[in-house]
Amino acid sequence: MLRLLILADDFTGALDSGVQLAQCGAHTHVTTNLDVSFDAWKDDARESVVVVDTESRHIDPRRAFEIVRDIAGRAVKDGVPVIYKKTDSALRGNIGAELEGALVGSGAKRLLFVPAYPKLKRLTLGGIQYIDGVPVSESVFGRDPFDPVRESSVAKIIGLQSTLPVVSVAEGAPISAAERREILVFDASSDEACAAIAKQLGEIRETTVLAGCAGFAGHLPQLLGLRRPLPPVTLEAQGLLVVSGSLNPITTAQLEYARSSGFDAYRLTSSQMQEGIPAGSEGDRILDDIATLYGRNKRLLLYGAPPEEGVGSVALEEKSRAVAGHLGELVRRLYRRGLRGVFAVTGGDILSGVLAHMECSRMRPLCEIESGVVLSRAILPEGDVMIVSKSGGMGSREVFVNVADFIERHRAS
Repeated sequence: MLRLLILADDFTGALDSGVQLAQCGAHTHVTTNLDVSFDAWKDDARESVVVVDTESRHIDPRRAFEIVRDIAGRAVKDGVPVIYKKTDSALRGNIGAELEGALVGSGAKRLLFVPAYPKLKRLTLGGIQYIDGVPVSESVFGRDPFDPVRESSVAKIIGLQSTLPVVSVAEGAPISAAERREILVFDASSDEACAAIAKQLGEIRETTVLAGCAGFAGHLPQLLGLRRPLPPVTLEAQGLLVVSGSLNPITTAQLEYARSSGFDAYRLTSSQMQEGIPAGSEGDRILDDIATLYGRNKRLLLYGAPPEEGVGSVALEEKSRAVAGHLGELVRRLYRRGLRGVFAVTGGDILSGVLAHMECSRMRPLCEIESGVVLSRAILPEGDVMIVSKSGGMGSREVFVNVADFIERHRAS
């Protein structure tokens, strides 16, 4: 039966939340189809989870509200027992609009929101969201080029797009009965605190609408009673090609570390990032150069200079969408020329561009290599492709080295 619907606002978020259930035995489907039907899973003997990527992080808040409300409403009508609105752990995007959309669509009285991700040092204390000990608005996410987070109070962030009452719940406090339509925001300073919240919710059993990042999604198996161990992952693909168009300084440091650790690198020019690889002989030469460089040791970074515009400007958003499309087309052309390694894609927009050009709208998350870094199988018309995804701000400094080592350890013998 279909146990859970997760609604995420970008593809990397859909995967890093969905994988938490997949690793515990749930048959997990990730799709971009906003008209997804839930009937197919009603009589499925397997424990199923559907994750819908609404691609709504950068759109108009009213439209984001409508998309989430409509999908949540259809899910409840079709008997889906639990809805989880997946949010960014730095609270970027249409937070208030989408939380309200999930609550209104479900018809429930309250939504319980746990925004902390303690494993990544993202905590909620006194209703304030902290990133590595700093209020989120003062962190690198306060300077995000698309969605700079201007507030650190979770209630104020929600209040920018919603008039619903927001109640802050101190760590360890009991959950009171719902008397009105409201959003409860839970403090959490540790993963143990998140587990305790999940235990309370399991005991109450009336809650059907939850929200949080991938951190709290890791406790959903506890709520659903999923504990089936999975066999180890075995990979046919060899090598790692990292595709990055992220503006995040965390990703920049990860790329620099990978280069210093033996990765080869092909840096795309600003023109190639913003206009794409040309067709004809010139484009063929560039693709040959990339393929040859990849073949040297099967560890290659493919990245380029980001567009330069003011933070949050319309021009930057338009250029970045173009970059995502061009990188997606480049990956498609490399794949069709026979490059069959594992593709690591950083940034939800870039991942969406890659998958769109490879005509993929459905993925199966397999495992988490490290927190927020997910290995998935992309279902394509011409065959499946293994993809590692992460958002720009996720992962350790050594993440790409760790992913390459993981691939080596799990190669089919």
